[in-house]
Amino acid sequence: MTPRAAERGSLEISSDRSRIDPAIVTEFLGSTYWAVGRTQAEVESTIASSVCFGGYVESRLVAFGRIFEKPVGTAFLADILSFRRGAVLAMAEP
Repeated sequence: MTPRAAERGSLEISSDRSRIDPAIVTEFLGSTYWAVGRTQAEVESTIASSVCFGGYVESRLVAFGRIFEKPVGTAFLADILSFRRGAVLAMAEP
């Protein structure tokens, strides 16, 4: 898949996995109830096997999400993280 990017205001969303810092994602996943104890090696493996999105402000990773597919064709949106707690990064418009 060719990486894509889109910008809205100061927020850039990119599907380029090479821009995602696994150490940052691992640190923030460790503060969630669903991924306590997940190792960096496990995070790197999930990044490699998922369609991932990073959110960036001034080239700094501030959000992460990934989509993965089960063998039966069902896709899941997982590990949605905002590293700037309390900050509104983007809002949907009708």
